Amino acid sequence: MIPVLMTPYVAHAAGILAFVLIVLSLQSNKRKNILNLMSSGLVFQTIHFLLLSAYIAAVMVGVSVVRNIICQQKEKYLWARHPSVLFIFIVVFVVLTVMFWQGWPSLLVLAGTIAGTLTFWMDSPKHIRLLTIIASSIWFPYGIIVNSFSTAALQVFVIASVCIAMYRFDVPELRGKWIKKHRGME
Repeated sequence: MIPVLMTPYVAHAAGILAFVLIVLSLQSNKRKNILNLMSSGLVFQTIHFLLLSAYIAAVMVGVSVVRNIICQQKEKYLWARHPSVLFIFIVVFVVLTVMFWQGWPSLLVLAGTIAGTLTFWMDSPKHIRLLTIIASSIWFPYGIIVNSFSTAALQVFVIASVCIAMYRFDVPELRGKWIKKHRGME
């Protein structure tokens, strides 16, 4: 059992570890690496929210780990690709929001989790990065509301990290397409 006085330190340590793993995930250009590191980070994020008594977030992030594991199976199993899986997770998240309601900030958790679910449903790293910006923009104010400054900081760094990854991986691709398209116009 963690002594009561140590709980905030342990909570923030878990949040910092989640932060590191999630930021590292976004610097990968392989879907499998992104999902593995992201899932590991979410386990620590769940612990972080539990210790802060942000139960709605802990439950939603915990179920998100299961969602991520299933999303990782999309390449192996046909059932994991079926649109009903996405629909089932969204319904589960809505039901969990009702069950663990902690006031209007719960809506931020729901919206952020649904955006994250859509993110993990994507196959393209480019689309994963774009939807991650949306999800992080929704989670940012929730982190501030529940005094999880590591979560708020994580969202800022995730957005910055995604922008760096977009510059590294997506911009050269777009620049190449633009050059090919406009070469014939010279």
